[in-house]
Amino acid sequence: MDQTSESVQLEVIFIPFLAPGHMIPMVNIARLFATHGVNATIITTTFASIQFHKAFTQELKSGNKITIHTVLSEEESASPQGTTGEASFSKVTDLIVLMAMLQPKIEQVIRQRRPHCIVSDMFCAWTSDIAISLGIPRLVFYGVSYLAHCCTEIVTGVPPGSEDPYVIPGLPDKIEFLRSQLHFNVKTLTMWYDFLHELREADKKSFGVLRFNVEKADDVNTDGHNSCLSWLNTKKHNSVMYISFGSMAKCSSAQLLEIASGLEASGHPFIWVVREGETTVGEITLLPEGLEERMTEGDKGLIIKGWAPQMLILEHPAVGGFGQSPPNNSTMKRGKIEKVVIRLMGVNEVADERRKRAKEYGQMAKRAVEDGGSSYVHLVSLIDNLKSLPSSKK
Repeated sequence: MDQTSESVQLEVIFIPFLAPGHMIPMVNIARLFATHGVNATIITTTFASIQFHKAFTQELKSGNKITIHTVLSEEESASPQGTTGEASFSKVTDLIVLMAMLQPKIEQVIRQRRPHCIVSDMFCAWTSDIAISLGIPRLVFYGVSYLAHCCTEIVTGVPPGSEDPYVIPGLPDKIEFLRSQLHFNVKTLTMWYDFLHELREADKKSFGVLRFNVEKADDVNTDGHNSCLSWLNTKKHNSVMYISFGSMAKCSSAQLLEIASGLEASGHPFIWVVREGETTVGEITLLPEGLEERMTEGDKGLIIKGWAPQMLILEHPAVGGFGQSPPNNSTMKRGKIEKVVIRLMGVNEVADERRKRAKEYGQMAKRAVEDGGSSYVHLVSLIDNLKSLPSSKK
């Protein structure tokens, strides 16, 4: 007897890429599916699972069906404690290689579980063929916005140039880059083009695309960072600039110096998150001499080395600006950084209007994921659609 879509217990496997900027939003997507009655299973490495395992405590208490299935990477297998793994990987290319190494183990789990659907990161193109072989849909997860993805698609076909300006066509506002900023280093250009082509071909074979969702900040993993939030509590609304380029981006020593000098010269309070060990070489600091001491004494800024409670920081009313994209293929000078910060954080009619619009868009995004909002309705519709598809489960 055929099951109605209402009676189907949907089982979905989620396969995140191992970079935190990809993994955290993918986990949040899995949690959303689970709140709608889906059996959600996240396949990841033992080390990676530690980073978000606490977030599932409330989900399990609520009766939501969400589990973590861990596979051991070769680096973790070689460690007596099993606590190494991707922590030692600092580049996207290294993580792509690691995911490829894990493919046989992940594929084995998928074939054993035979889910109704696979949701996998954009970098896991190989999951498309697995889904096709099992006769199930694959949904591609992109952790970037529609705007960023569209811009990427447009500039991919732009021939490289020197310092010639390039205005991205088809947008309501003018966004201009130097041609030299649009491409990876020439040594890796061919490899990346081939890889991106592979991703696009896999996308064409997939059932659809999922995007980053708006998620309320959790208070998990904030141990040891209460001082950061306490510091923010002492600042005026919209007065603090937050800068974080993510765990994968790496700035040159020259760029670090320019960023630090520009932030200090702007005169605005800031929180700057850098990778562990990024600001030093041995015992030599790459930051301006005495910067951290001056920031502490003047209560002007915080430099956080390693992980930071980003969602909680961004939700804090003291934060009025966010810088998240490091300069690409060139060094941005301190004078330009100073001007950009002053322009963004300034107290004037233009800056006030910009912050007002940002707040309005933020409120619109939150309403979209609430019960009855557009994203909420679309997710329910997607789940119903997946339930109605012919199932390959035996």
